[in-house]
Amino acid sequence: MQGYRPENIDCFYFQYTHCAKVQCNFQHRQSCKDSSEICLNWFRHRKCRNRVCPRKHLNHEVMVAYFLCPAEKNTNHCLQLTCPMYHEKARQFIEHGIIPPNPVPTLSQVRRKKMVHFVYLENPQVQNMVKSGNQLLNKVRSFIANSVREGKLTQDRGRSYYKEILHTILFYGNISDPVIEPNSFFEKEEFDLLSNKYPDVFRNYNTHLPRRPPFTVLLDAVIEILGTRNHNEVFKCLLHLTEEMWATKLSAEVFLALIIARMQMVERVE
Repeated sequence: MQGYRPENIDCFYFQYTHCAKVQCNFQHRQSCKDSSEICLNWFRHRKCRNRVCPRKHLNHEVMVAYFLCPAEKNTNHCLQLTCPMYHEKARQFIEHGIIPPNPVPTLSQVRRKKMVHFVYLENPQVQNMVKSGNQLLNKVRSFIANSVREGKLTQDRGRSYYKEILHTILFYGNISDPVIEPNSFFEKEEFDLLSNKYPDVFRNYNTHLPRRPPFTVLLDAVIEILGTRNHNEVFKCLLHLTEEMWATKLSAEVFLALIIARMQMVERVE
């Protein structure tokens, strides 16, 4: 069974009845016998290093794969009253009535929400958006902060550029499918810092349309910081800023070529 190994799985027999095997390949852990919850760490990674974990390393998928009663599987009914194996279906006996299915561990409500969030973050589209947005914001913030320290940009102008890019990234996250919440782009401390520093951005990102794309804002910031519209100098600066945010240098150059083309068009109009 892909991803699951017996040595990382709780023994069904040990947990619910009695394991008669002298050498059992599954875990015999007393610490979780009274639990009806699945260990979230085990559920995510197919293993848990905590040998005294208070939650079970079992779920329905594993129980069916390793412990399902063959009689139930093959004939749809088990006739053995004391069968120690896992039964998904209720069993009915004339003298003993109905024996309900075996219990199955579940994720608690809190852990279920965490798991939903985990699956959400595993979405490739979400991962790409979060990664690119985070990289852009970090790179822009560092670039602007250095420019302010070097006297190439005023603090107010730097703050204005960063706020506009931040607003646009959060807006893009809000209109994506699935929606990406602002806190997904940052570590908790960074999110708390930025939301306190720019409360208007975090308040308005889902109600106010951005005026322009983030790289157009970055282009204007670079031109102001460099003090020139020379294509070669601007291109070199933008390429340096963005090459770490793309998988290949070529893709960055293609994108930046479009920006340079836009600059040329603007100059012709002017």
